[in-house]
Amino acid sequence: MVKWIERHCRNLDSSGAHDEYEPPTNEVEEKMVEIWQEVLGIPQPGINDNFFEIGGDSIKAIQVTARMRKYGLELKVSDLFLNPTVKESAKCVAIHREVGEGEPSSTPGRLEYSRLKKEELEEYEEEFSDLD
Repeated sequence: MVKWIERHCRNLDSSGAHDEYEPPTNEVEEKMVEIWQEVLGIPQPGINDNFFEIGGDSIKAIQVTARMRKYGLELKVSDLFLNPTVKESAKCVAIHREVGEGEPSSTPGRLEYSRLKKEELEEYEEEFSDLD
């Protein structure tokens, strides 16, 4: 797990925060920022901050997704790993709403898992298949 995160989350500055704070732009992003504040114990995550670079880990990712479900927002742990910013994860929430069953849409414009090579995605799915 740690090796996977190290391979994929190493291009941000040491704090994981971006130079400029970007606030939430809609209700889903606002709720996600609020949840990240609670789970990570940080005052003001921006929508472009990387969850894993600002203190997140697999356990906290589970906590985030569980809290989101309390508010009727569907986000899978795998969504957060593949889309580690509020801005990106909020798009996953929108896709889950459109589909209504929690499965990614097969229509054009859906989020693609192109960030990972096929073998890395398979490794990830094996490692985290029991979390969803």
